[in-house]
Amino acid sequence: MVSASLTSRPAGHWRRCAALAAGALCCLALMACAGKPASPTATTAATAAAPATLTATPVAGVEAAEPPTTLWRVAGVEPYCLQRADVNNDGEQEWVGLAEARDVTSSRVVGFVQQGASLLPLGPGASAGDLASKAFVVADVPSCEVLIRDVNIDGLAEILVFGDRADGSRQLSIFAWDGKGAYGLLASFAGSGVRIEGLSADSAATITVRNRLSLGVLLEETSGWGGKSFVSIGSRYISDADYAGSYPTGTAEQALIAFYLNLQRRDLASAYKLLSPAMRQRQTYDQFIQSVAGVGSFELGQISVVQSDAAQATLRAALILRSVSDAQASVEPFAAEWRMVRTEAGWRVDGVSLVSTAPTPTPCNC
Repeated sequence: MVSASLTSRPAGHWRRCAALAAGALCCLALMACAGKPASPTATTAATAAAPATLTATPVAGVEAAEPPTTLWRVAGVEPYCLQRADVNNDGEQEWVGLAEARDVTSSRVVGFVQQGASLLPLGPGASAGDLASKAFVVADVPSCEVLIRDVNIDGLAEILVFGDRADGSRQLSIFAWDGKGAYGLLASFAGSGVRIEGLSADSAATITVRNRLSLGVLLEETSGWGGKSFVSIGSRYISDADYAGSYPTGTAEQALIAFYLNLQRRDLASAYKLLSPAMRQRQTYDQFIQSVAGVGSFELGQISVVQSDAAQATLRAALILRSVSDAQASVEPFAAEWRMVRTEAGWRVDGVSLVSTAPTPTPCNC
């Protein structure tokens, strides 16, 4: 995501960079410029401001009142994680709990709210009588990771439950009081990693999900509040932090991702090899190094395939170039379209069209 301190360079800067490219080198020059849980512990939800990035944990502060157990036992659940918080804006604190529901073949985690004399499941598909068997599954592996926060700045607290799935992935489920007697599922996110940022009294949360696509390659997708639901606000391919090998290039999409991830980690020799013979003929390796020297960061958004056959492909994605000059950070976003060709060595980048999506667009077709 773009920091608030980043500013776009003047359009003239990019035109000067384009001029350096001289025809066939236009595009690369533009690139350059740029087990069983413990017994439940009752806690009270805190109201202090959350940090920028949060890892969900039970909120500190022991509640003096003993949690009521009769309804839970009637419903067939035994809670292992409990908090008290006002989650329906009635001025009273409710019990928010997680319980492990087991059967012969599996175990799953479900959630509920003890609201007065009512036991209300978190999410759709269940009532108090079948909470253990039909409630929305928030996790497969028991853990106590619950946050009570207003994620969409509507003045009401939502219930956020992080959990681990049986396949090793992470899940974030967000529930909200609907004012009609239920805690509906506002949103659910799952991936190899899930994090939430930006929680504050005057800004809605952003949620970022990471998914592993192939060896060393992750796709990071970020969602923000769109007024009625969470909507996508950006994506980018990133390298696994511990990976130092070669990226897969078996498809046109993989080759393009590999090209920009190699640029990002400054493996310029590997990036140069992913240009087509025609592109390398127009620009020597030394010229290529010079052309990308001014860019500090390359962010390639999620790719869509426009056209593809056995010999060539056309791909589209957002591309963001970031650089620092005279201690000032700058960012330039582009809508980009790439030509990919299949050579004897595999898929290679054969050309790109860039259109700036900054306030004053400067198209470049090459």
